[in-house]
Amino acid sequence: MNKAIKLSAWIFLILCILISIFPVVSSAPSVTSITTQSGSLEILAPTFENALKAEDMDFYWHVFNTSALLTNKAVSCYYHLYSQQNKGQHIYVENDVKQSNNGRDFEAEIKGANFTVPGSYCHLIECNSSTQTGGIERCFVVTYTGKVLTGSQASIYIFLLLFFLMITFGSFKLIKEHSIAQDKINYSSLYQDKKRSEIMFYLKLIKNKFWIVGVFGIYLSLVCFAVVASQMLSDFELNELTTFALNITQVLLWGLIPFVIFWIIYLILFFYKSLAETLKYQFGGFRRER
Repeated sequence: MNKAIKLSAWIFLILCILISIFPVVSSAPSVTSITTQSGSLEILAPTFENALKAEDMDFYWHVFNTSALLTNKAVSCYYHLYSQQNKGQHIYVENDVKQSNNGRDFEAEIKGANFTVPGSYCHLIECNSSTQTGGIERCFVVTYTGKVLTGSQASIYIFLLLFFLMITFGSFKLIKEHSIAQDKINYSSLYQDKKRSEIMFYLKLIKNKFWIVGVFGIYLSLVCFAVVASQMLSDFELNELTTFALNITQVLLWGLIPFVIFWIIYLILFFYKSLAETLKYQFGGFRRER
């Protein structure tokens, strides 16, 4: 085993170890419906743990006392939204919460501009009747995808990343085995193959340029690796790394079309030149027969 192969094997092993421990050291803590209720009025609101970044959200709730559901005409409510990313300060306050026409629901309509930064958020709802008061506090997490990564999802990401890494190293090996240094054509032999079979002729031409498959394998596996890594980093809420990975992904995707066009043109010119050089032996053979 030469030095290059040994170095590649060590790099691959290190990347496997880093990717395997990544969920353990990097996973963002999730918020599991932290709810605090106080006062004699009970506020009943839908429970959720995660929300999508920059998406408009409508929060609904009902208000009860010890014996019955209260109409929204008998109670007034206030809504407060806080952000951990803003040092726990208010980012939105609604002192006159909208009362739905059905007579029961209260509704706070929050614009997505309040959720542009992923992280932990809490909202506080206060309600008062003429004789009673009550409040509820509930926290949730805003993420790029609207969900928090689970252990099984992390395992899928790890498997995909390792799979694309294997394709990348396999493609390097393919290029080494069919190196450009061996990219030499015996046109006399090709002419004999062409006389026997057109299919054999073109298969030999393709085999002569088989290292190009390795080039495509490297590029496409890197594109797939970057896409999966971007999604995984996003789910882990590693914002700066996500931005970096997305920039790399965009560059690779922008370069994909020129990359494909270049190699298609290269192969077309190669087949054209090879066919022309091979046919020279055919014409030379006619002249020798005379």
